[in-house]
Amino acid sequence: GGRRGVLHRAGVVNCNGRVYPISCLRREAERYAREQVAARAAFGYLDHPDYDCDCDGFSTVCRRRASHLVLETEWQRDALVGTCLVLDDTEAGTRVRRAYLSGEVMGASSRGTATLMEREDGTVVVGNDFTLIAFDYVLEPSTPGAFLMPLGHRYGGLGHIKRCGGVGEKGSGLGGNDG
Repeated sequence: GGRRGVLHRAGVVNCNGRVYPISCLRREAERYAREQVAARAAFGYLDHPDYDCDCDGFSTVCRRRASHLVLETEWQRDALVGTCLVLDDTEAGTRVRRAYLSGEVMGASSRGTATLMEREDGTVVVGNDFTLIAFDYVLEPSTPGAFLMPLGHRYGGLGHIKRCGGVGEKGSGLGGNDG
């Protein structure tokens, strides 16, 4: 089934202490939509692979290990929102489906490479050389409010979900502090 929610946010400090400037995140999101989503090749994993993974590698996505396919993306203010399809024909897709059926709600986390620059206040700014590889499903996304909800289901709030930053605490998680 389909899932929809925030995939990423620009200009806000995430739980990893990182900020993705709007210019580089928009550029990469547009490239990703044009090259991966439009080609129906925007697959992601259940959890990030290890950076030094000896299987497919961190910088590639293998269809047989994928849990989902990103079908579309759009910007809503500072949030990149997407619709994903959980795959029926992979082990990881089956695990995601089971997690949702048992009441878990998964989040999205970007996988990419970039130079990181630390500010005096300890915040880390993602460099303009950021390259987006994929959006993976995770239990605790670092992006505030980045939870993917089943299409056709309405949730009254996300009070049972561990979250950071206070963004998207109620409702669909698509807006900022939309109360």
